[in-house]
Amino acid sequence: MSEGTYEYECMRAELLGMEKPDHDEFLENKLKEKEIKGVEEEELDTENLKAADQQREILGKMTGGMEELNNILKKTQFRINRLRNPKTALVENTTGENSSGVEKTAPNEVKPRKSDLAKALDADSSKIDSMIEKAEKAQFSMEQQRKQINKFLK
Repeated sequence: MSEGTYEYECMRAELLGMEKPDHDEFLENKLKEKEIKGVEEEELDTENLKAADQQREILGKMTGGMEELNNILKKTQFRINRLRNPKTALVENTTGENSSGVEKTAPNEVKPRKSDLAKALDADSSKIDSMIEKAEKAQFSMEQQRKQINKFLK
């Protein structure tokens, strides 16, 4: 016998010396409790989706900043290459490779669906992964460029 059943409530009333609850009244109360719980869950889901949308917006801004940083680093790399050897810079631009030998690729963008909180969180996760990749690429590019500039200055 589990808590919240009619039998449980009857046994509880007997032990406490109270009157047994009316069966119809008990069912009405249970139905009201379920309705209230359903409404609370809907409100919570709505709040979670709003929070996910706000986080998605923030991630979009951060991803845009990382893309801008990577674009600046590409331009800087191009200028470094022109200073080093104008002929090498032309070859790199025509083959689509940067100085590290890695092909340039477009970032993967995943557009999240708003229908379900889990799907929204999965989409945010992929955006975070994309942003981490961009940050790592930017860090690697900055380190390579720093080394190239130091060699050039010596």
